[in-house]
This record gives sequence, structure tokens and C-alpha cells, in this order.
Amino acid sequence: MKQYKCLSFLPKFRLEIPSGENINSISRFAFTLDCVSFLFSFRIPQLKDKQLTIVLRPDVPMCCRESNTIYLACEPNAWAQAAYQFSHELCHFSIPEKVCSQLRWLEETICETASLYVLPKMTLLWKSLNIKYTVQGGGIYWDSFERYASNTSSKVIPFDMKDISELSVLEKNCYLREKNRYIALKLLPIFIEYPDLWSAVPALCRVQADLPLRSSLQQWQTISPPHLRPLIAQVSDLFLDRL
Repeated sequence: MKQYKCLSFLPKFRLEIPSGENINSISRFAFTLDCVSFLFSFRIPQLKDKQLTIVLRPDVPMCCRESNTIYLACEPNAWAQAAYQFSHELCHFSIPEKVCSQLRWLEETICETASLYVLPKMTLLWKSLNIKYTVQGGGIYWDSFERYASNTSSKVIPFDMKDISELSVLEKNCYLREKNRYIALKLLPIFIEYPDLWSAVPALCRVQADLPLRSSLQQWQTISPPHLRPLIAQVSDLFLDRL
């Protein structure tokens, strides 16, 4: 493994890449991650103070809080896929401790939302910076981010989000990606309209275990800053009828 320090927006970052990768490919890969970290740390600034190692390996993307490590599973020139995975895992990393089991599905869903939120902004950022990286065949790459998000968004399983039996299934298996993504698409407009809501996400780990969903979401509201509580209420309304 080769190690690099090259992210300006995550100063304590270290990137580990398999030996033999082209230096030009690595620098562009790192720049992609840097752009994601810029867009995300702008909303959760405490990320800048966290030590983070990113490891590229042919496995599954994963966040290990215990070792401050994010694993990405993509080719160094698959920038849209890298941005999608890194946004998701960086959202996990922004939560300082393990989330209770009954809300793991919500954590996974919000992290999926992070990917769908960041990728269109990557297109806008690369256009504004006039980044001339190209796709195979010669076209400018920047629209590939938004296209990747759009293509991934089509892979969903719609369901009644207020059906307690459906949510119970998610509690038992938080990695039902097509259902996570369906919820993420419902959450996305709230996060787009009120991006300050991202700063409430780290507090998810402070919600007590073994509470019913209504109590869990109410506690998330209570422990969050007052100006964010109406936004969390909007999230709650997707799953619960108001009393």
C-alpha cells in the first residue's frame, strides 16, 4: 500500500492506495474525495478535526469508527462511484459513536441521502471550477456525478413508510438498500431545503436504545439544537402520524 496526504479539507487525512497505481490517477481520485469532503465538512465542520484514513480495496465500502478508517471499493478512475461511496461513509463517520439498533436503518437511510445530496453538487462544483477530466471517449466528466445519482435512484422498492410492519423489517435488517434508497428520496427534499439538518445527524448516536420509534425520534429532537427540532419533526412526519 502507498500512503498519501492530499486532502485540503480534511487535514488529518491519509489515503492508502494499492501499489502500482498511476500517480496521475491517484491525484485525480484524491481530488474527487477532497471535493466531497469540502461539500460535506461545510455542513459538519467538526469533521475537519478528526483523524481519518481512507483505504482503497476490492471489497465492500465500510466505515470503521474504532480505527477512524473508511474503506472504499472502486477503481481510482471511477470518480462518481467513489464520490457516492465516500459521501455515504463520511456521513457514518460524522456520527461519533454507534447508533442504537432500532435506528440503524435510519442511519443507513440518511447516509444514502448524503450520497444523493452530494453528487449533484459535485457536478455543479466541477463545472464552476471548470475541471476538464474526461470520460472514456473524450466527453467532460462532470455530468457523470449527477447521472450516477439519477441511475442509482431508479433502484428502489416503494412501500408504505408509515406501516409499522415495514419499519420492523428494516429494524431487523438495516441493509435493505432499495428500501433505504426509497426513504432517502423522500428525505432528500428536506435536506436540500434545510441543509442545516445535516448538523443534527451526529446526535443520532445519543438516542437511547430500546425505545419505540416515536420516542426515539422525539428524543432526537430534544437533544438537538432548538432551531433544528422543526426539521427533525418533518423527518418524523414521514414515518408517524402527528398526535
